[in-house]
Amino acid sequence: MSSQTRHALRVIEEYLSGLNEAVQYCLAYMTDLVTQAPSGIVGGIQAGGVPANHVVADTNAEVFAVNATPGSSPGALSLNLHTGALMASWTVNGSTIDVSGEVRCVESISPPPTNRFLFVVEVPTSGFYVLNTTNI
Repeated sequence: MSSQTRHALRVIEEYLSGLNEAVQYCLAYMTDLVTQAPSGIVGGIQAGGVPANHVVADTNAEVFAVNATPGSSPGALSLNLHTGALMASWTVNGSTIDVSGEVRCVESISPPPTNRFLFVVEVPTSGFYVLNTTNI
């Protein structure tokens, strides 16, 4: 794990551990637009404490899709703030999309307390997913 990724995850963990509101996120996959529909999930991870296993989660993420029909059930995302392991799933056009990989921070903007991070998650079978986070 790069030092930039380690730093970003540490900042997110410290923020979620405090008396703050939440960390908003958007996880998206941009496809080739010819054979697939770009889609993703957006949501927030409540602050106020981080579990002992360092895994934060949102099981009520809003699903979005371009030129497709999102599923009726919410999406889900979990992120291990120590290892960078991310897992997410959502449904579009009747097909479930499962994402599993490690986040890699590629950009950091804005000074505290509204740190914003841009991560990529490489999934060898399908390409890159993009995760952006904002402390609110």
